[in-house]
Amino acid sequence: MSEYLMAMTYDECPVENVWEEMNDYILDESIELNSQLKTIAKADVAPVVRVFKINDKQSTFIKEIRYEEYQCNYEKWA
Repeated sequence: MSEYLMAMTYDECPVENVWEEMNDYILDESIELNSQLKTIAKADVAPVVRVFKINDKQSTFIKEIRYEEYQCNYEKWA
């Protein structure tokens, strides 16, 4: 496994000053990327998912997707 894609989920709530890593997942490149990311976000209830390309020497950031449905509830804190 010399090169692969990895998704990392994050919890984020600016109101509570929270930003923390949750879990990481190796992605199946034969399955559509966005559907995998949505499934991962739902499983972790993660508002942020970042994708990285990993190889033997380095990791490269590919993209970040935000899911508003999993964001902390701003109105609750207003």
